[in-house]
Amino acid sequence: MLGAAARIAGVVSGSATDWLSAVASAASAVAAVAALLVARRAQQSARRSEDATREGVIAARQGVAVAEGSLAQQIADARQRALEAERSQAMQVTAWSQKRLSDVDDRRIVARNGSDNPVFDVKLWLILEDPPPQDEQSPPETSPSARTAVVGPRDEFMHPIPTTALRVPYRPPVEISFRDAQGLGWWRDAMGRVRRRPDSDQRQPSA
Repeated sequence: MLGAAARIAGVVSGSATDWLSAVASAASAVAAVAALLVARRAQQSARRSEDATREGVIAARQGVAVAEGSLAQQIADARQRALEAERSQAMQVTAWSQKRLSDVDDRRIVARNGSDNPVFDVKLWLILEDPPPQDEQSPPETSPSARTAVVGPRDEFMHPIPTTALRVPYRPPVEISFRDAQGLGWWRDAMGRVRRRPDSDQRQPSA
């Protein structure tokens, strides 16, 4: 009897030990799975944070690029407006030679100021080269065909050239040099192009 009881007790004890070991193993497995899930979630969260940071950096760089481009365009537009404002009066000053109606008529050269302000130190050259020069960088160095101290707003200056001088069978172009109301020097060449005079980088008094 005692021997049987001992065997039964041993079996029960062994079963309990195995059961506890199994429970412990299962608990360890559950804990390991839980830890793995937590680690994966943490990793995913970190990746999402990195992605968000990267996207934020990219967006910020794009925003800076757009802002820089917009600023550069604004600066370019402001410079263009300033240049157009600076040239506005000069673009309204023109010169030409009148057609002679007969061989005995004088050749008349005309300067017209179509602006609302006077222009000063006006010089005109009758260009007899055919075709006229196209690569000039400054007004002619020869003495002007005509000159006047001032041409008033929306006014004309006309100068006759005797028939016996500078007779050509065509109507030659005229170059004009002058200073605007701001004292800036300008030159319209034989091709009609308006440019700042190379010798007038600085403003000078108009009167």
